[in-house]
Order: sequence, then C-alpha cells, then structure tokens
Amino acid sequence: MVTAMRVLFMLGLIVYLWPFIVAAFFIAVAWVAAWLVRERRRQAADARRKARAALIARADEQQAGRLAGDPRGWYGDYPPAM
Repeated sequence: MVTAMRVLFMLGLIVYLWPFIVAAFFIAVAWVAAWLVRERRRQAADARRKARAALIARADEQQAGRLAGDPRGWYGDYPPAM
C-alpha cells in the first residue's frame, strides 16, 4: 500500500511539475550545445594560432637566410625550376 502511495505521489508531482521538468531539459540541452560551440571555436582559434606561428617561424627562417646570402631566403621552400 505504501508503494502504491509513493507511485501516485510521484505521478502527481510529474503531472504538476511537467512544465518545469521540460524547461530544465531544454535548458540543459541549450547549455550543452553552447559548451560544444565554445569548444569548437576554441579548437579553431588554437589551430589558427598554431598555423600563424608556423608561418611566422618560416618567414623568420627565410629572412635570416636572405640576410646571410642563402638563396632559400629569396625563394623559400620552393625555388624556381631552371
């Protein structure tokens, strides 16, 4: 008998509070979606930062080669075909 009362009480709570339960579910889904978007943007920014750092390092290497008279300083990694 006590179990039946508990079940009825829980069903009553669910029926009475269903708008709050649905709202909490959608808030949780929105929070997870926002977190995923933030994470992807952070990863994209890290990738851009890494690519920019590689470009700067290559440019510095070529500039140092140019100042030292190395032909790779003029043409970089792709010299002209002769």
